[in-house]
Amino acid sequence: MLHRAMELSANGRTDEALAVFDTLIERYAAFAEAYHQRGMTHSLREDHGSAIEDFFRAVQLNPIHFSALANLGHCCVEVGRFKAAREWYLAALRAHPRMTGVRQVLRRLRELNRPGTPLPA
Repeated sequence: MLHRAMELSANGRTDEALAVFDTLIERYAAFAEAYHQRGMTHSLREDHGSAIEDFFRAVQLNPIHFSALANLGHCCVEVGRFKAAREWYLAALRAHPRMTGVRQVLRRLRELNRPGTPLPA
């Protein structure tokens, strides 16, 4: 089911993908990757609020799910929550220190923040 939903999502059939993810999560509520992948589909639809909920649930189920942690950061950037994004990115790096993309995003966030001015909430 997971692979089928991911395939549907990758092919732009996000409504169908979400239906499969919903069924999968109904059956296996403790399956962190199902939440993570459903969050990815929500992100594709630019539904960042739903994506954040799913990524957060994935992290609750698996606190070292570095991809869900990084995706929480990405979604927070999308909705302008830069301080929260920074915290999620740092958590992702603690879980997986070799995430060079996350390091680059953190550097870019620092560059956007003028010295002495805190990042917006």
